[in-house]
Amino acid sequence: MPRLMLLTLGLFIFVINGFLLWLTSVLAQWLGIPFTIDGLWPLILGTVLISVVSFILNVIVPERR
Repeated sequence: MPRLMLLTLGLFIFVINGFLLWLTSVLAQWLGIPFTIDGLWPLILGTVLISVVSFILNVIVPERR
């Protein structure tokens, strides 16, 4: 898996994070929870933030086997 991430520069995971953030916003509106993403730039910023936090946690927390 790390080789694939290096090959694509992590863009696929970035797209997945963005899709899940958008889906969370849609489901929250459907459930009446006040969480919205108002535009493309907030979505991109949120996706970058999620990706950076995920990367840092993957470096800090050891893999459990």
